[in-house]
Amino acid sequence: MTPSSSGVLPMAPFVLRGHKEEKVVDTSSFSKQSKISVIAFLVAMVAVVLLGVVKSLRPVLADGSTMGMTDIIQIFMLCAAAVICLVMDKKADAILEMPVFKSGVFAAVICLGLCWMVNIFIGAQSTFLTETVSQFTNKYPWVFIIACYLVGNITTSQGSTTAIVIPLGLALGISTPVLLAGWVTIGSHFLIPAASESLAAIAFDTAGTTKIGKFVFNTSYLLPSLVMAVVDAAVAFLLASVIL
Repeated sequence: MTPSSSGVLPMAPFVLRGHKEEKVVDTSSFSKQSKISVIAFLVAMVAVVLLGVVKSLRPVLADGSTMGMTDIIQIFMLCAAAVICLVMDKKADAILEMPVFKSGVFAAVICLGLCWMVNIFIGAQSTFLTETVSQFTNKYPWVFIIACYLVGNITTSQGSTTAIVIPLGLALGISTPVLLAGWVTIGSHFLIPAASESLAAIAFDTAGTTKIGKFVFNTSYLLPSLVMAVVDAAVAFLLASVIL
């Protein structure tokens, strides 16, 4: 390696540490716009975490209520995205063609559409569902656990599913252990390939090992979703039966 005109040796692409070779990342090659974009995202993320932890910092609305974290997250992330677009001076066509953007928008539309549809349907048919489902849950309480799991997979939203199934379970008089066992299964929402994280993982996996099968349901997440739901429900039921 020869010194440059300034007499300083250029940075080597690798640096030896013991018997391992570790790649050196030369941050000087990053543009100023890239660094500002990363800073904008980090600032927005820190702000969201801070407002989530310290409730007194959240904005108070005109009716006296506190702004919800869902709205706060959307505001800060959209502001960060706007700053990044302005700083990077990227054309809109280039952003629309990015695989990450396509996957994200596709997942968001599916998630929001399904959540709205299920919420409207459950809200309109709550009386009928309570009377009908109670006939099964009185004899077979475990049906409520399966219902929670299925609703969670349809909405792909833990918050939306909780707002749907927990009030319904309380109205049906479901016991606390069964209620908790059903509630924890809503986190296993990978049965249907509609969850945003599942779709994003499939889009990001260049190796092709994460995929949707021929019959749609036979995805790479089918077995993990079932195992997670069964284990979560069993553990929750046992702990609730012992502690509560």
